[in-house]
Amino acid sequence: ALAAAAAAATAAAAAIAGVLFGLGGLAGGRRRGRVCCFGGQALLSVPTPRHPRQGRLHGRGLRVARHFVSNANVEDLKRSSLGAVATGSVAVMEEGNNEATRMRFAAPKQVPTTWWQLAHHVLVASVILGTAIFAPSELPSLPLVIFMFLYADAYSAVLHATLDREAALDLPFLGSTAEGFQMHHDHPVASTGGVGLYRLFCDTVKIQWTTGFCALLFAGHTALAARIIILKWVMCAYGTQLGHYWSHMPVRKKPAVVQLLQKFHLLLPSDHHVQGHHAPPYDKNFGIVSGLSNPILNPILKDLPWKVLFPLWSFMTLFDTALIERLFSTGILAHFG
Repeated sequence: ALAAAAAAATAAAAAIAGVLFGLGGLAGGRRRGRVCCFGGQALLSVPTPRHPRQGRLHGRGLRVARHFVSNANVEDLKRSSLGAVATGSVAVMEEGNNEATRMRFAAPKQVPTTWWQLAHHVLVASVILGTAIFAPSELPSLPLVIFMFLYADAYSAVLHATLDREAALDLPFLGSTAEGFQMHHDHPVASTGGVGLYRLFCDTVKIQWTTGFCALLFAGHTALAARIIILKWVMCAYGTQLGHYWSHMPVRKKPAVVQLLQKFHLLLPSDHHVQGHHAPPYDKNFGIVSGLSNPILNPILKDLPWKVLFPLWSFMTLFDTALIERLFSTGILAHFG
């Protein structure tokens, strides 16, 4: 009890110090500070008019002030006057003159799944198993499967880089999705293991419908196009959630087969993602299926302007199935379709 009280007091002192240092610099300083998390989660619940569910720590003239909190009692911290919630290590760090203060997000809420999400999963599984049993000649070729596996990681990297940008929070229809991506930086475990793998699978259903609709609009109504869209759902939707989920699980909770797949980058390795992407400013290792595309895409996506990045992701989402169909039907890979 004494240790928990001491930890809570230290956390409150860290938050108070950060706020006081920030407020003290409002008069004449030109620097801005932010709350960053290392090995844990943090939320400063100071809502803003534009994003009432997010917290923001304002401050200028902020010198580096670092406060570490170990094994804090979360419930004690929730009752603190500032509403600062922390587990692990919290640091208040110095930022550049013109960099916007980082917004922090509340922990994810438990959202119930629905019958229509379950129906979708059953339908996808039935199509795959039914094809394997009753029409095995219609199964996709091995080159197409390998291509889609590699493409899925690249697509997840472009999607991830897009939704991690501040500008994505203001996108119509996609703002809440972008908020979920960026909230994950604050609550990496709570938003993966805390909600469960099935919940994460259900989160992809609407985007699967969206990509399927795009395929109907722009791709041919052929068996090859159907194979591609099913592979995209399996690799890009279920694959991203599967790889990402296990990358945040502790070793003791990982089956041996998962550890083996991660070792060979067939699933996203934990050190590659957690130590690579989950370090401010979160600007590398965006691929979350296997991570194989990251060495190539890191230098491209890191500083890619928003006016290029968002159209690139939009183009891929709208036309990738049609282009891959063309590639494997009449293009250079036609022999392998």
